Amino acid sequence: ETVSLTDSISVSQIYSESGVTWGVDRIFTLNSDQIYGGPHIDFPVLFTLDNDSALKLSDVQSDGGDIRFTSDGLTQLSYEIEYFNKADGDLIAWVKYPSLSGDTTNLLHLHYEAGQTISHDGVILRDTWDEIYKSVLHLNQTSTNIKGAYADASYNGTVNANDADVKYTDNNFGTGGGLTSSKAPTATSITEGRIGVAADFDGTDDFICIDTKDGDCVSDQNPAYDDQIDQRTISFWFNPETLPSGAAKGDVSVLYEEGGTVNGLNMYINGTKFVGGAYAEGSGYKWNGAWVTSSKSLEAGSWYFAAMVFDNPASGDKTLKIYLDGELEGTINVETNIAPNHTDDDGLGAVISDTKVMYSGWDTPPCNEVPHSGSCNAGDIGNDSDEQSNHFDGKMDEFRVTDTARDSDWLKTRYYSELSGASFIFVDAITSQETLGLTDSVTVTVTKSQAISESVSLTDSISKAASVNLSESVSLTDSVSKTAAVNLSESVSLTDSISKTAGVNLSESVSLTDSIAKTAGVNLSESVSLTDSISEAHVNKVTLSESVSLT
Repeated sequence: ETVSLTDSISVSQIYSESGVTWGVDRIFTLNSDQIYGGPHIDFPVLFTLDNDSALKLSDVQSDGGDIRFTSDGLTQLSYEIEYFNKADGDLIAWVKYPSLSGDTTNLLHLHYEAGQTISHDGVILRDTWDEIYKSVLHLNQTSTNIKGAYADASYNGTVNANDADVKYTDNNFGTGGGLTSSKAPTATSITEGRIGVAADFDGTDDFICIDTKDGDCVSDQNPAYDDQIDQRTISFWFNPETLPSGAAKGDVSVLYEEGGTVNGLNMYINGTKFVGGAYAEGSGYKWNGAWVTSSKSLEAGSWYFAAMVFDNPASGDKTLKIYLDGELEGTINVETNIAPNHTDDDGLGAVISDTKVMYSGWDTPPCNEVPHSGSCNAGDIGNDSDEQSNHFDGKMDEFRVTDTARDSDWLKTRYYSELSGASFIFVDAITSQETLGLTDSVTVTVTKSQAISESVSLTDSISKAASVNLSESVSLTDSVSKTAAVNLSESVSLTDSISKTAGVNLSESVSLTDSIAKTAGVNLSESVSLTDSISEAHVNKVTLSESVSLT
C-alpha cells in the first residue's frame, strides 16, 4: 500500500528592492461597498493605522523610511506618508492605487522591516500626486505669515516649490495644526482635522492665498495652478464652527473663491446652506451668473466634503457641477466667458480680492438663469472693499485641484473612503517573510476510506457429483495510525457456506489473517503544524488455495 501526503502551504511572496528583502507583509482588503463605479485609475487611497500594536512592536524605522506599499506583494506603488509615529502606532499615508473598482477584490500590501536603514524615494512621493494635480494642500503645517507656509504636496509643488501663502498683515493667517504637537488621527485639540489635523480659520481675518495676481499676498503663489484650465476639479473638506446669518447684503462665509470683479467662481455658506456657482459681469453692471444651493442643511461642528467640477470642452455643453458629500447638488450650464477666463486672486477662507455672491432671496428666475433677462445685480463683496462678514469660521482640510473633470463616482468614492478612514480597509493577514529551511517532526493522523477488492480462488476436490453453491462473506477492517512510518494491519474473515443437492450439508469456517506492513516516508519542510485529512483507495489482492474433501 502506498500512502501519498501533499501539503499546501500559503506563503506571501517576499517583497524586495535593490537587493534588500523586507521582513513583514501585511495584507489589507479595501472595502468594495465604499467604492463606486470604476475602474478609477491612479486613485489616491487613504491608508490609516491608529494605535496599531503590530506597528508599535515591529522593527520598522522610526522615521518610516522602510515603509512600502504594493498591490500584489511585489511591485512598489507610489505613496506619500503624511504622518507617522512608531511609538503611538499611527500612520497616515496616501497610496496611488493603479486601478480601483467596486466589483473586484482590491488588495493593499503594507511592507516594513527592511533589516537596514533605508530612505524614501523622492520620485515615488512626487508621482503620488502626478502632473494632473495642480495643488494638494494637506493643511497640516503650523502656518506663519510668510510665503509657503502651507506645503503643496503635488508634483507641481514638490518640483516647483509652489506652496500656498497666508495673508501678510498683522499675523492674519489660518492657524495650522502642527503634527508634532498633536496626535493623529485622533487629536483632541481644536486643530483636529478630517484626516490628521487641519487649518483653523478664526472667522475674523484669516485666509490662505492659493494664487495671487495683484499683490494681496506676499508674492505670486503656485503659478502651476492655472485657473484658466478648461477642465478642472476643486475639492476640500470643511467644518464650520459657526454659521453666518445668511441675511441680505452678502452675509456669507466664503470657503473658496477665484476671480474678481469681472468674473469668477466661488463656494460659500449662506445661512445653513452650501452654495456654489459662477458669474461674469457685463456692461452697465449687468451680469450672467448662477449658483446652486445644497438640499442638505449644514450644522456647526460637522465635516462636509465640497467639490466643484468645471468642464469646458471644445464642443458640447459647458457645465459647472456642484457636489456636497459626494452627491451632485446641481449643474449649471455656463457661458464661455463665465469661467475660467479670469486672472485675479484665488484663496480659501475669505474673499482675497473681490467676488460676487447670490444675495438671500435672489435664487429665483430670472436672476438665476443663464443667460438671464433683466437687470439683475450680483452681490459684490470683497475683503478690500467692505466690512461684510465673509470670513469663514471653522476648519478646512485636504484641498486639491486637478486639471481633470472628475465624475460623480470618483468623488463619491473619495468622500466615503476618506469619511470612513479605518473602516475602508480590512486586515487580512500579517506574514513574517522568512526563508523556510526547517525540518519538523510532524504528527500525522490519517483517516482512510478504502475500497478493497479481493480475489478468492477455491480449488475443490469432490468425490461425488454434486451441485455446489458457495456463499462467502468478507469483512475487512484497516487501522492506520503511525508517526512518519505507517504500518497497516488487516483482518480478513471468510465464511463459506456450502449446500449440496444430494442431501449432504457441509459448513466450513475459514479464518485468515493478513499482516501487511507498509511504510510511508513523511518528510515535510515547513514552519507550521499541519493536520492532514487524506482520502485514498488501495487494492489488495488475496489469493486463497483451498482443498475441500467431501465424502
